[in-house]
Amino acid sequence: MKSASRTFDLFETFARIQAPITLSDLARQMKMPVSTCFNLVRTFEARGFLYSLGSRRGLYPTKRMLQLVTTIAQHDPIGTRVSHALSELRDTTGETVVLAKRSGDKVVYMEIFESSHRIRYSAEVGEIRDLHANSMGKALLGQLPEAERKAVISRLKFTKYTKQTLPSAAAYATDIAKSLKRGYCLNDGESVADVMGVAVAMKINDEHFAVALAGPRYRMKDEIAARAGQLQRACRSIADAG
Repeated sequence: MKSASRTFDLFETFARIQAPITLSDLARQMKMPVSTCFNLVRTFEARGFLYSLGSRRGLYPTKRMLQLVTTIAQHDPIGTRVSHALSELRDTTGETVVLAKRSGDKVVYMEIFESSHRIRYSAEVGEIRDLHANSMGKALLGQLPEAERKAVISRLKFTKYTKQTLPSAAAYATDIAKSLKRGYCLNDGESVADVMGVAVAMKINDEHFAVALAGPRYRMKDEIAARAGQLQRACRSIADAG
């Protein structure tokens, strides 16, 4: 019961503070040792309920805890910044737009702007995906220094989701290198058959995020270059707004 109580205490703290909070401040508000608070925070990060804005900017919840998120989302410094540009990108392209951030060896979906097409790519805020089978995972790893990128890739497990899933660290590293030269990353049916995504990375407050456009392959495959250009312009507008 104590762990359940701490779960509610954590989200009630964010609802009360209505702003990002550092680990030490969170521990003080919840009247618990920093080490205990650290373990609690790591659990929620791993399950997609919290994300980090950087060590000096603190932590904030995703929208997965629906009963509390209405209050929390009004003060989300990332969501409010990207909402207009990404919803406009969704409306212009007709495809689903996803904002994501890396969390260890995973990708966490932060914002979803879903297409209105009957046949579309659908996802949920707080979903956690493997880096190796995700266009945003590639984009985010592409922002790391080469040595750090190699270290991360070396510890990935290349779970096969479809026939197109990249099978090895070497294949994945080669794909990222090609993507960096091209200026955008692709997921061509590597996680879900017949779904295609294009992604680019951007910085917000010195933190790396990635944005993807995703939809059925039959609609995306002949429009990739155009969609990549629209995506790049949207991300530049968000970055420049800071």
